[in-house]
Amino acid sequence: MKRNNFIIAAFLVLSATLFAQDMKLHFRVISADSTSVNRINVVNLTNEKSATTAFNGDFIIAAKTGDVLFLQKETFEYRHYTVQPDDLQKSEILITMVSKPIQLEEVIITQRAIPDDLLKMHKDHKKFTPAERKLYTAKAGVLDPLVNWMSGRTTMLKKEVDVELKERLLARLEITFEDSFYTDQLGIPEAYVGDFKRYLIDDEAFVMQLRAKNKPLMKFEAAKLATSYKQLMSSVFK
Repeated sequence: MKRNNFIIAAFLVLSATLFAQDMKLHFRVISADSTSVNRINVVNLTNEKSATTAFNGDFIIAAKTGDVLFLQKETFEYRHYTVQPDDLQKSEILITMVSKPIQLEEVIITQRAIPDDLLKMHKDHKKFTPAERKLYTAKAGVLDPLVNWMSGRTTMLKKEVDVELKERLLARLEITFEDSFYTDQLGIPEAYVGDFKRYLIDDEAFVMQLRAKNKPLMKFEAAKLATSYKQLMSSVFK
């Protein structure tokens, strides 16, 4: 009797250990309508590991019970998958993704005629920020561009435009995520959250999603960048 109890206890301890540890799990993404499942980006939002599917949808990633996988590709709807306890016993775990419908833009043709010069003026019109207006003025005229280039003023104004743009992006990022997102979900030390935000807005892929206000993809890009940022700052974090 005691021996049986010991075996049961050992089995329970072993099972709990397996569930608590990351394992290399084999997944396969499938699509009902035969859309290509090649090069789908996968991120384990729990341990920040990432992978990319092969041509047949296969990928291997470290995960444990309860981990959440985020799968993304432009031709598919976003997919979250939570690893289940019985997944640890499977040789292959299937994940089905739904492809996005192709949307055609509506074209409306009217009989109203618009003068070519008015249409061109409307098309070319652009609202400038103060820094962009200074840069445009510095490039206008006949001799001004040469004089400003020789004096270095144009370069200085370009830098001013870049700084102004990053300040606007940073302000938008400030109201998008709470600081707890960076510390709790991405593992960024609280003292370096501000620096990490600037690291994010230097990345074109992240900025593209920030401008589109696409929070799921922003989280996806931020998780990837958090890994590279922590590698760069590993000597500082220690």
